[in-house]
Amino acid sequence: MPAKQRTSPLFILVAMVTAVFALYVAKAILLPIALSILLTFLLTPLANRLERWRIPRVVAVVSLVGISFAVMGALGWVVTNQLVQVTSELQEDQHKTDLINKLQRLRPQSPTVDKIWNTLADIRNAVIQGAASTNGSGKSDKNSNDKSGGANSGDRSPPTKETDKAETNHPTTASQDNLATTVKASNKHGQGKDSVEVTVVDQSTSTFEQVQDWLARLVEPLTTSGMVVVLVLFLLLDRENQRIRLIQLFGRSHMHATAEAFHDAAGRVGLYLRTLFLINAAYGFAAAAGLLVIGVPGAITWGVLGFSLRFIPYIGTWISASLPIIVSVALSPGWTQPMLVLGWYLFMELIFNNVVEPLVYGSTTGVSTVGVMLSAIFWTWLWGPIGLILSMPMTVCLLVAARYVPQLRFLTVLLAEQSPASPAERTYQRLLAFDYHEPIKLAHKQVKESSLAAYYDNVLVPALTLAENDRHLDVLNEEQSTFIIEATADIVDELGEATNRSLAKTEARETQVAAAAGAEPVNGPITSPTRILCIPLRDEADEIAARMLAQLLMLEGYQASTGAAKSLTSELVDHVADTDSDVVVISALPPLQPRDTRLLWRRLRHQYPHLPIVVGFWTAAEQKESLAEPVEDAESRVVTNFAEAITIVRAMAGRIEVAAKTA
Repeated sequence: MPAKQRTSPLFILVAMVTAVFALYVAKAILLPIALSILLTFLLTPLANRLERWRIPRVVAVVSLVGISFAVMGALGWVVTNQLVQVTSELQEDQHKTDLINKLQRLRPQSPTVDKIWNTLADIRNAVIQGAASTNGSGKSDKNSNDKSGGANSGDRSPPTKETDKAETNHPTTASQDNLATTVKASNKHGQGKDSVEVTVVDQSTSTFEQVQDWLARLVEPLTTSGMVVVLVLFLLLDRENQRIRLIQLFGRSHMHATAEAFHDAAGRVGLYLRTLFLINAAYGFAAAAGLLVIGVPGAITWGVLGFSLRFIPYIGTWISASLPIIVSVALSPGWTQPMLVLGWYLFMELIFNNVVEPLVYGSTTGVSTVGVMLSAIFWTWLWGPIGLILSMPMTVCLLVAARYVPQLRFLTVLLAEQSPASPAERTYQRLLAFDYHEPIKLAHKQVKESSLAAYYDNVLVPALTLAENDRHLDVLNEEQSTFIIEATADIVDELGEATNRSLAKTEARETQVAAAAGAEPVNGPITSPTRILCIPLRDEADEIAARMLAQLLMLEGYQASTGAAKSLTSELVDHVADTDSDVVVISALPPLQPRDTRLLWRRLRHQYPHLPIVVGFWTAAEQKESLAEPVEDAESRVVTNFAEAITIVRAMAGRIEVAAKTA
């Protein structure tokens, strides 16, 4: 069977560039479609509810769409009237004077600031005078000619008489209004026949052209709105059939995956939009009510603006807040009203961000903070202001598609909220960069959330395995290898000390509770007489893994110790007798193979026939099936993680203690 061919990265890049180009070129067509689909997500639950009330689908959908767009139109009319009213108030002289006085009072009284202020004023005046001299260049030239004529008094000419004369014998018609008219100025005394031709172009437009330009600006939004209304209407009327058509179109050969992708996208985007719509509506209503009580003109307008702009993550709220604050500063006689407006927006932001959204949102959209900003920039560049509002829903749809399309997996790396690297990979990356602080911070966080054994199994041992793989491939230099080994050993020691301190505090609290209850306190954990020796197979990484296991066993109450990686095999075998160990654990990290442990295991079994031996090959639990247990050896076990090793050692130690008591 031939190997499955992978898609070329160049082909993916070309396809993405082509798709972006198509989205940009087909903006006029795709933008109404995107708006219609998102509005359909919003209105579908309401349409389903009306149909469950035994209302016919046509009546329910037409009524719902009609009421929705009627409300939007009414809000638009109110907002337009209030904006006109606020604009007319801002143009009054009294408000302009109050605003100038406020700004002057805000200016700091400092000689340096005064110098900067005066410099800017001089630059402004110079620019205005330069523009005025440029516009009146004809007059300046005339004055200069008069002065030169005054210097030569004997040759003084009378003022030039300008005569407008059309150089054509045909009457002027309406079609010739834009033609140039030549004006000739001649010297009355005959001193030269020079003439100056001045071309005057008529820039006025006809009434028909003005109406045509006005209609062109009005037709485009009306056409887009009409397309959105019609598409929403038909998508709601035939929503099940349209979903089946899309599944048949995009995934007929993979029906299950495509149906799941569409269901996931519709569920996540629909839930996100409905939740965000309700929260933003509540925010806009609260903003309008608060501004109305405070007395800011156009309160409904600012409420609608807050509702609309809050669809833009992070910055939309403060953009909507800045306008009523500016209007309040310009129209109010003092600073009380602007401060109240600012305080009201701060109060609403704290309540909605810290109380309402955490309670309402059951889960996040899955987009990271940087991903939100990148998507906002991209969709704004692509589709303008409406693209900024659509950025989050479109990005969520792309992330859902990336979960099912392998060629789009890079989008999850760029935009997804969850880190694309596992904690083990993050730890190894920071150790490669000679960074100790971030791995230890991550270690304390992981231990606090789970346990020390889980952190060792899931993070530190896999990170150490990645380092060993690269070291055996000669990818790491000597400095990196040394730092990784030393930093990992320090992490193990620091975590062990932190765990011991935590256990000591717990025991102290238990002792106080027991003393308060009148019971006899228990000093420390019950120590098992079983002695366990953790032997590294070969490398320093194996020794660090052995230290991790010994640390965990000591926390369980066992007497655990470790051997040295630099010791010879014979020295390790003799060390078992020197320590009088009851159980031996051989510690080995990949890329060493399981067969590499056979020599040490055979030497131990030959020297100590009845010694319980655990071979710890620290890979992962899912690889346990590929590791065979020692044949005909009831005293040996193979484990792949620390949790399993502790369980096996606990069982062996129990049998040893029972045998010791019955002997």
